[in-house]
Amino acid sequence: MIKNLENFNRNQFLMVNEATYKNYINLHKSNKLDNNFKIQTPKIYRNKVFEIFDKLYSNTLFTIIDYKFDSSFSNYNMKGFKIFFKTNSDNEYRIDLEPVKNYLEDIDSDFVWSISFTISDKNILDPSYEDITSLNETREVLHRIGDILSKIDIVKYFVIGNTLEEKRLTIYKNFILIVFPDYKIKMNYCEGFIDNKGLYIW
Repeated sequence: MIKNLENFNRNQFLMVNEATYKNYINLHKSNKLDNNFKIQTPKIYRNKVFEIFDKLYSNTLFTIIDYKFDSSFSNYNMKGFKIFFKTNSDNEYRIDLEPVKNYLEDIDSDFVWSISFTISDKNILDPSYEDITSLNETREVLHRIGDILSKIDIVKYFVIGNTLEEKRLTIYKNFILIVFPDYKIKMNYCEGFIDNKGLYIW
């Protein structure tokens, strides 16, 4: 819910998902809610607002290594990847790309990459793996992840596991908006995640 709309500047953009945006345009032939407010989709919003962040973090240095994940975390028999990178504050993070069996018919592949990220010194078996850091650099981290994924030579099919942590869910929403703005997404069965649910991205 948007609170205190009267305090918004004229022509303020309010974010909605693409389906909502298309339905609204088809019905009203405009993206205006009224004289002061317009709706936009994440893709358009990225082009208008996130462009500066793309430029700031478009040359991320990273190291990628092959890694065989434990079978209890990866149900597909092939190696995955660990990708290390640093932020401007010299904090090191790690992206984990684990191959898991694909259960989504929309994706023409036997496997997809389960994608997650954390501070680099945490082990995937660590109970605090998904704990939220207090380093206040989430936006930079997400833009750097997007920069890295655009450069590495892998099949770009991903899945994010379900989470019971509300703060982590908020990060996941930003993850979709910033890292995967042009991708399709769908919630579907994925063995091994919480409630066997995963958000597929392709």
